[in-house]
Formats: sequence, C-alpha cells, structure tokens
Amino acid sequence: MSLQDVDVLGYYASFVSSVQRDYDKAESLFQRCLQLAPTHSNHLGGYARFLTTVRSKFDEADVYFRRSIEADSRNVVNLNNYAAFLAEVMHDYERAEKYFRTAVEADPSCGFAVRNLLNFLIWMRDDAQAAKQLWQQGGAEALRDSLDETYHPDEINPAVREDMAAQAKFLEAGKQCLAEKARKACAMGIDQDKLSTNMCVACSQEPGRFTLSRCCKGTACEGQACSCVDVYWCESCILNHYWHDSQGELKSFARCPTCRAEFCLEDIQITTGVSDDK
Repeated sequence: MSLQDVDVLGYYASFVSSVQRDYDKAESLFQRCLQLAPTHSNHLGGYARFLTTVRSKFDEADVYFRRSIEADSRNVVNLNNYAAFLAEVMHDYERAEKYFRTAVEADPSCGFAVRNLLNFLIWMRDDAQAAKQLWQQGGAEALRDSLDETYHPDEINPAVREDMAAQAKFLEAGKQCLAEKARKACAMGIDQDKLSTNMCVACSQEPGRFTLSRCCKGTACEGQACSCVDVYWCESCILNHYWHDSQGELKSFARCPTCRAEFCLEDIQITTGVSDDK
C-alpha cells in the first residue's frame, strides 16, 4: 500500500469518528493505518486525539502524542494538540508551555500556534509580560497574516480557561508555600540531602518529599488525622489532589487518597526521616 493510500485510510478514520460517530470502526481504521505506517506523524497524532476525546484513554494518548512528535518534531499541529492535552487533561503546565513554545519556534508565522501560546500565557500563567513580548516579537504579525486560515486544531476551550487559570494560580501558590516549609526545615538544621528519597506513591516518578500530618489543630479539618505510614507524596501530586478533592478550594479540606482522613494545606509537611532503604 502506498503512502497516499495510507493517508486516505488515516483521514477516513478521522471522518468516520467525527462525522459518522462509528467509533469502533474508526479505531479499527486508525490501528490498521498505523500498522501500515507506524511512524506517520499525522496519523499518530490523529489517533492520540481520538484516544483523548473519544476513549478517554489518557495514558495511551500520551504515548501516541509522544510518538507523533518523535516522528516529526516540527509538526505544529501535533505539538499544539499535545500541549493542549498536557494543560487541559494532565494539568502539567510546565510541559504544556514547553510544547506550545516549541510549536511557535517550529513555525513563528503560524497563527494558531501563536494564538494558543498567547492564550496559555494570559489565562494559565497570568504572565502578561511574556505575552506582550511574544506579541512584539512577531506574534501580532503572525495573527494578522493568519486571518484567512480555514483549519485550526483544537484550541484551549474558552469555557474552561478561567478554571484552569485558577488551578494554575493555586498550584503556584502551593509550590511557594511548600518551598517555604523546605527553607524553614533547612534553617532548623535538617539536611535536605538526607530527606526521604522514597518515590511518590501516586506518580512513582518524583521523590516523595511530603507527608500528611495534622497541624491545623482542627480549625479546618475534623475527625481522625491521617494514619498513613511510610506514604510519601511529591509536590505536584499532593497539590493537584488537594485542588480536585477540595473542589477548587470550595471546601477547607481534602481527603487523604489512601486513608480518607481530612487534611488541609497546613497539614502537608516536608518529611524529616531518611529513606527506608538507608
């Protein structure tokens, strides 16, 4: 089968999914397409979008997004869609910004790439200075020249921008709060290099530097304090969990993911013990 035939198969899969809504058939077509052309960037990215929006298989989608970018590191559509996926679904704003910026670097004249990065900087980073800099360094021209674009990849949904901005601000404030706790621990003579090096129980990718310990004296929480032993969390995982479980801070507490005890931000404490394997 020729590359042209593979393209027909891949784009037909997208048509069957978006227009005919025959998702099982569409997935079969995507998989057949990628069997024939496993490094085809466009169709890897298309299947990743399908897994995200139709199947909600986010871990698999992440794999296919990364494969699409490995196949073509300058594919602006895939870079933007992966960045939006990281921001909207994974709430990984640092990596999202990296890929939004990579897309603009790949094609500074691409209007939708510039627009997505501007939206991200303004709504989720609250970084007006960076947005202004992008605007002055060719962003305004790129947007003006792209007014006749007939196709735009999915952009950050305007309906969720405000919520995402609130979450981003919460995470930034939370990180600053935990960093201050780490500085105080250092000032008390606790050697940061000897803190727990156990991996985070949630992501298993980052060191778990934090535990839950009742410190608020019951002003924000009720019931028993967290009873977990040797359960460690990384900064990102425990803050993201708190945001979602407290319903965007509508409640004054969240529940421990393992023992379900109530805890507040004050109860997130930096570990003081050494790793179990030392």
